Formats: sequence, structure tokens, C-alpha cells
Amino acid sequence: MHNSQNQGQGQAPTPLPVAEPQSQPQSLDGEEEDELIAKAHKLMDNITSAPDNPKPIVLHALATILEKQELRYMEDNGYSSFNVGRLGSLIRENDEFFELISRKFLSETRYTTSIQAVAARLLLCCSLTWI
Repeated sequence: MHNSQNQGQGQAPTPLPVAEPQSQPQSLDGEEEDELIAKAHKLMDNITSAPDNPKPIVLHALATILEKQELRYMEDNGYSSFNVGRLGSLIRENDEFFELISRKFLSETRYTTSIQAVAARLLLCCSLTWI
């Protein structure tokens, strides 16, 4: 315990670190989780509907969602792992989308460096959820 009566002469008390209660993690509620999954699914549909002309901004948006959920997982000490795991599974289980980002966008030379880079970014984000 910290004794606040012994503060020293003329010195401000040293603030104690505030710990988040472990029973109240800062995670998304059920509705927010569903909206997040729906948004990711919509972005994936947008990408698979035009595989010959993918928009880098759409791929970046999906990668950003994954990165934010991974960061939330790290900050919440694992409490939001369900979100990042669901997103990773959503991508991995969609064969058409996974084939696009893992093979077509990365290996075919007709895609720009921008598309190849964001496909690699997205795969890296996903691979962290699969470990």
C-alpha cells in the first residue's frame, strides 16, 4: 500500500498507476463486433468483385482494421482476441479472397507495386492471427 501522508517537503505526490479492472476489458460489444465483421466482409466482397482492377485503398482499409484489432488485443492483454481471430478466420476461410491476395496479387506482374505491397501487408496482418 502507498502511504500518501509521507509525501516529502514541497514535492507533489507520485501518482500511482491506474490498472484497468480485469473484469471490465475495453472490448467491443456484440453489436460493434458484428458491424466490424460486416465491414470487413463488405471490403472483401468489393475486392473479389473486381479482381482485375483492385483498389489499393480498399485493401489498405481491410489491413487497417486487422492492425487496429491486433493492437487492441495487445493493449487489452488478450481480451479482444475474439475480434482479431474472427477477422483472420474470415479472410482465411474465404478461398476466393485468400487466393487473390496470396497468389494472384503478389505473383502476377500486371498488378502494380502498390497492390503487391498492400497484399503483402494484409497477409502479414493475417499471419499474426494464425500463429
